[in-house]
Amino acid sequence: MPVTTFLNDFEKKTFIAVSDKELNELFQEVRAIDNRFLLQERFIVKKRFLKKSKVIVYYTLYFDYLAPESNWDIQIVGLSDENIYGDFSNKNSVMCYFYGFLSGAQKWKK
Repeated sequence: MPVTTFLNDFEKKTFIAVSDKELNELFQEVRAIDNRFLLQERFIVKKRFLKKSKVIVYYTLYFDYLAPESNWDIQIVGLSDENIYGDFSNKNSVMCYFYGFLSGAQKWKK
């Protein structure tokens, strides 16, 4: 059963770009084909004693399958990577998903 959530209009407008240049270029290619994908970027700062703090970036991928009719039932795409944060995914997992999507879209056009 898919996991769904609610996103308001502000969140939907904010989740259309990310700060990582390489991932954002790929994300915009995906959105050019299907603009119902949304990507949330989260920063977790791990503070360490006597060391510089470490910033970890995680992503949550959403698919708005009822767009633009409703803000309800936006699906959280669960990417399987080894993390303890449930719906959080790392950059590599998101990029692999996007490359797979683009490959499928390219074959579909033929």
